[in-house]
Amino acid sequence: MLNVCRIDEIVGENVNILFSDRNPKTLIAKMDEKRLKGEDWEAEVWRRRKDGRELLCWVSTSYLIDEEGRMQGALGIARDITEEKKRQEESKFMASMVENSSLCVFTTDAEGIIRSMNKAGQESFGYTEEEVIGKHASFLNSHSANEQVIKDLYETLAQGKAWEGELLGRKKTGDLIWGWLSISYSYDKDGNIMGMVCIVREITEEMKARKELKLLGQLVESAAHCIISTDEKGRIISINKAAEEMYGYRK
Repeated sequence: MLNVCRIDEIVGENVNILFSDRNPKTLIAKMDEKRLKGEDWEAEVWRRRKDGRELLCWVSTSYLIDEEGRMQGALGIARDITEEKKRQEESKFMASMVENSSLCVFTTDAEGIIRSMNKAGQESFGYTEEEVIGKHASFLNSHSANEQVIKDLYETLAQGKAWEGELLGRKKTGDLIWGWLSISYSYDKDGNIMGMVCIVREITEEMKARKELKLLGQLVESAAHCIISTDEKGRIISINKAAEEMYGYRK
């Protein structure tokens, strides 16, 4: 059973009985100043229950003034915002984490229209947040992107599944940018898709190195000379075609 005050326990007591010591002195002073002037006020105020538990409340106070300007009383309305404030702080913390992430993070609505983009995303693609909000996320893709990748992406999203893979994007300058894109959904309390959260890790330099390594491998494989590589213990880890032909062994 809730530990609440009965009317006869509180009527006649000073309203300060409901106040918590957690309220800043500056806030109390400002409230007293407005009370003395008969000015209405609204503020977030810590209140204390009978059981000692403290609540953060949104309090609105109006003063009753008679025809001669004398204060006759006050009417206070309070709403418990303790849990609401917690959720706001959690959302604020998460927003700060996203904004300061080293990875590009942008969000869209259920139709793929961009709603936000963090600083890393703006730096990667060269757009300001204002320039991308309201546009479909596909405008960040390169038209030369692999058609099969795009097809797979949209087929997966159409099924309501998360997707991740390599995708070629295009910066505002027109330069191409390789990224590892991960897309997941955000849902409302009823399980309906509200939008998508997209995280991009730029892998342009990684792709360049991969391409160079592939080219080097092709050169080694097609070389006219026998080429063999080993590990630190002398165990063979690769031989090229010329080595196979020279020694008669298959890889």
